[in-house]
Amino acid sequence: MDASKRISDLIIISKRLAELLIQENTALRDHRTGDVQALINEKDETSRVYESRIVGLSEHATDEDIAEVDEILMDQLRFLSKEIQALSEENAMRLQVAMEANRRVLHEVTEAVKANTPGPGTYSNSGVVSKGPSQAAPGNIPISLDKLL
Repeated sequence: MDASKRISDLIIISKRLAELLIQENTALRDHRTGDVQALINEKDETSRVYESRIVGLSEHATDEDIAEVDEILMDQLRFLSKEIQALSEENAMRLQVAMEANRRVLHEVTEAVKANTPGPGTYSNSGVVSKGPSQAAPGNIPISLDKLL
């Protein structure tokens, strides 16, 4: 396959990857997790195809082959590469924010559950088990020992 054909294929794949990144970034910004979930497989597959085409181009096309490619195609590929880089950086930042927000929500839920989970009751001075939140036993608890044990 000649370099121009490889570049043309890479442009098509790059456009699709950019579209997917825009969709995912918009979904992340708007907190539409269902839409993000729906895009994962296609984005992953398109990213792998993009990467393999880049590797294939670098392995099979010489500098002379690249020099013969139409300058309009090369400009298009350069523009798309910069766009994908910027979109990927935004995507990484948005994913990081979403993960941190989820981590904080889970932490708060965990803390709320812990705070509202009744602990073992403690005996009061009258021998009644308290049903309220557990409290530390008083520091001066009377103890009796049965020496027969």
